[in-house]
Amino acid sequence: MGSRVARHPLASFLVLANLFSWMAWAPLAAAGLGWTTIHPSPYLHLVGGLGPLVAAMIVTAAGDGRAGLVRLVEKCGVGRGRLAWIAFAVAAPVLLFVGSVAALQVAGQDHGVWADVGKSDEYPALPRGVYWAANVLCYGFGEEVGWRGFALPRLQARRSALTSSLLIGGAWAIWHLPLFAFASGLSSMGVGGVTGWLFSMVTGSILMTWLFNTSRGSILAVALFHGVLDIVMTSPVKGALPSVMGAIITLFGLAVPVVFGTTNLARGPRIQTPAVWRGARSDVGARRWATMRATSPPSKSGASAARINGSSRDPRTSPIPSSSTFTEVRARPS
Repeated sequence: MGSRVARHPLASFLVLANLFSWMAWAPLAAAGLGWTTIHPSPYLHLVGGLGPLVAAMIVTAAGDGRAGLVRLVEKCGVGRGRLAWIAFAVAAPVLLFVGSVAALQVAGQDHGVWADVGKSDEYPALPRGVYWAANVLCYGFGEEVGWRGFALPRLQARRSALTSSLLIGGAWAIWHLPLFAFASGLSSMGVGGVTGWLFSMVTGSILMTWLFNTSRGSILAVALFHGVLDIVMTSPVKGALPSVMGAIITLFGLAVPVVFGTTNLARGPRIQTPAVWRGARSDVGARRWATMRATSPPSKSGASAARINGSSRDPRTSPIPSSSTFTEVRARPS
């Protein structure tokens, strides 16, 4: 089972992420659809948000062992040269909220929203500070460790940043499907609302890819941005404020490929895991491949290649990088 997971990391991640989250959300979805009279705890919504994180940890452990987990966790820290982007990740959603409120006030649509900022109708028993921490942990890190920290670098190893973002946007939308049965913001949507939501998922994925690549692969930055944005956008405010904020986020997502190009969606290089031989996608596979090559006789082609390259190094001993290692790959902007 472990070797199969290591050979197909992305497919395994998607299956496990959906399986964990949908199992946690199943009681809520059943109650929302009227299939049961039992009232499950709303906190299952928070638990289900951890699905991508759990899936990323399982697949990383199966493919890259303890060293891979350490590298993944390190990306959740501050890291050298990323502090400015982490500050941006927290400040940007707040500034977006303040700017949207100011615009509505100028238009004469002030609904006194300040008192409701950061509240939650879904978890009314939670103090604001506890709700904020739970939101950042379960929806910020819970999602971003998987979607951006694990899946995105693997997709960007073979595809452009834009194509990778579109693929993740689609998978991200599918992962959210059970929420349409019980989440207040989604369950009441019509066809037009669902269409707009799908579009926002794609543009949001592009925006998150830009932040991830620009911050040199900081999971902390995208997790904080995601968590804080959720807090301000799901605050129980009345009027057009959520729609205004959503429209601004969508416009920024559309602008990213135009301004930065589709190859990297950033000024600098995109972040990706290094490509390795198919039979050695993980540290475990790499060791098996190296053992197999070391016990086999040297091939004429290998020896010839070494002579042509002017090197006496045996190609059998060439190191194979781990699949969980993040690297910056430079490419000319499109």
